[in-house]
Formats: sequence, C-alpha cells, structure tokens
Amino acid sequence: MFYRYGLVALLALGMTSVASAQQPYYPPARYYPPGARGYPYGRPYAPPPAYNPYPGGYGQQPAPYGQQPTQQQDPRQAWSYSADTGGTFQHAYGNQWLQYRNGQSPINFVEVGRTPDYVELLDQARNLGVRLYPTQLWQTTPQGTWQPMFAGQWS
Repeated sequence: MFYRYGLVALLALGMTSVASAQQPYYPPARYYPPGARGYPYGRPYAPPPAYNPYPGGYGQQPAPYGQQPTQQQDPRQAWSYSADTGGTFQHAYGNQWLQYRNGQSPINFVEVGRTPDYVELLDQARNLGVRLYPTQLWQTTPQGTWQPMFAGQWS
C-alpha cells in the first residue's frame, strides 16, 4: 500500500519539478503597443475599435436607400491637350493615372494631391511633378519650382 502512495508521490514530485523549471510564457510583442514593457509589466494591448458602418451602432439597420448620403464623384477624370501632337491624362483607378501621347506608349503617373483648383500627379520614374489646372498644365523644373507648359482642358 505504501508502495503505491510512494510511487504516486514520486511521480507528482517529478511533474512539478519539470513544470517549475520552465520559463513563464509571455505572448509575442506584437500584442503590445510600441513602448509597452510587455506582460505582466505593461497593459495588455487592446486593438482600436472597428469602424462602425451603421449610424446607430452595431445591430442597427442601415438607413433606407433614399436617405443614404450620396458621395459626389469628382468629374475630373480626363485632361486633354493638343500641343506636341496631342494627348490625354486619364484616371485609371485609385490614385493611378496614365498619360496617353499620340503615337507613343503611355506613361504612368500617381496622384499625390487634389484641390478644387488642380490635380497633382507624379511620374515616379522621372521624378516629374505635373499639375493639371482647368486650362493649363504646369510641371516641375529641376530646381523644384513650377512652370506652365501647355494649354489643355478637362474633358
């Protein structure tokens, strides 16, 4: 009888010594914001609340179709010019624009700014900035200033 209790006690002692020899588990640092010292010293990181698409909060029904706010789309999607055999700047998708020159391959541009007065584009390959005004195209010079280039219009 004491043999069985001795064997159980020996196994229990062996199991606790193995468990106590292990280092405590700390979650990876990605769960904590930068600058936090980590668990257990810092606060556990809580992600920011998710975007709430419904005006009344989650669990609420969206507004009826006729009452939803409409987003105005900017009509400036293509700008054409006739100088240098002509061509167009066309909005492709997102912030991507293409310059189609008559008889030549298109050039990629990235939209970097948009105001009521102009749309600013950048050709990253040539580090060339372009601003499309309602009647004029301006482009950057090597000195970093803007100069007018040629006339055109939104189409």
